[in-house]
Amino acid sequence: MKRIQYLIVFLILASLFAVGWVISQSGSQQVQAVQPSVAPPRDAIDVDLLQKRWGRVFVPADGAAQAYAKVTSEQALVTAYQNNSQLKQATTVYTSLGYLSDPGLNQAVQAGDKVNQIVADSGLVWILTFEGIQTVSSGPPGVQRSVSNELNVVISAVSGEKLYEFTYR
Repeated sequence: MKRIQYLIVFLILASLFAVGWVISQSGSQQVQAVQPSVAPPRDAIDVDLLQKRWGRVFVPADGAAQAYAKVTSEQALVTAYQNNSQLKQATTVYTSLGYLSDPGLNQAVQAGDKVNQIVADSGLVWILTFEGIQTVSSGPPGVQRSVSNELNVVISAVSGEKLYEFTYR
């Protein structure tokens, strides 16, 4: 009799596990359906070039900082796709979690100048690097434009809000 009770408990637990697994897989498939191929992790952000060309400082998040991210890379990707349909043309996507700031703009804030605080110090963010799409630089009329084959989208890792986009290479 005890063997039958153990068998019933085992079957119930196995069924619950199987149902949970199916539910978790269906949720991840929905996210994957809107993503181009997401490349394995690499140092997608060239921190030296980013600082040289744009004045931004990116510090990759360590293990302790990752605990503060309330938004996953998958959620950040969904937000990016919702805000820019061109991103679906990307051939490769890299996700980088870290702190993004602009020391020059922070000095301007301290001096009392009016600047965009979000650009001056974006905090903990996901930088999503979309490769294989063409973007043309902006600027006033008559200024020579440059073409880039990647676009970086900055998403707050705390609120999930899209902050801005940029190119630098």
